[in-house]
Amino acid sequence: MAAMSTDPRLKRYTTARPIKPKRTPTQKAMDEERKRRRAMYDRCANAKTPEEKLAAYVERARARIQPRLPPGIEPTQEQLETLARQMIEQDRESDIRMAQLKERRQQDEAERAKRVEQWGVLDKERKQLRRKLAAALSMLGSDYPAERDMAAQTVEALRRKLGMGWDDMLRQRLGGSATLGDLF
Repeated sequence: MAAMSTDPRLKRYTTARPIKPKRTPTQKAMDEERKRRRAMYDRCANAKTPEEKLAAYVERARARIQPRLPPGIEPTQEQLETLARQMIEQDRESDIRMAQLKERRQQDEAERAKRVEQWGVLDKERKQLRRKLAAALSMLGSDYPAERDMAAQTVEALRRKLGMGWDDMLRQRLGGSATLGDLF
C-alpha cells in the first residue's frame, strides 16, 4: 500500500471546503418577498376573530391584485372583500383536502406497519425477496450440482429471513390463511 503524501502544498487540494454561493441582489429581494408573504399568510392563519381574518385576507388580496392593475388604479374595498372571501373559501377547501390527505396517509402508514408486523419485511423488500426466490428456484433444475446447492442455500436463507417454515410459505388459502402469493 502506498504511503500518503505529507506535502503541505497538496493539503489544499485534498481538504474539502464548503462553497458558499453569493446571493445576488435579485435573490435577496426574492427572499425578502418570500418572508413578507409568509408573514402575511401567518397573519391570515392566526387571526382570532372573523373581522381580523377578513382584514388579513383583504391585505393579502390587495397584495395579490395590485401588481396586475395599471398604475394609479386602486381596487375598491368591495372588490377586495369579495376576493378575500373567495380566498377564505379556497383556503378552507384546501384545509379540508389536506386533512383528508393526512388521514389517508395515516391509514396507509398504519396498513404498512401492519404488513411489516405481519411479514417482517417492507413492500420493497418483499419484491426483492420474490425476485431472489424466483431466481433461486429456477436454478434448482440446473445440470450442475454446485448451482443446485447454491440455489438451495439461497432459498433456505430467504425462508430463515422471513422466519417461516416451509408449510407456512406454501400453505393454500383456507379460511383466511396466507398463500405464497400473499407473502410476495
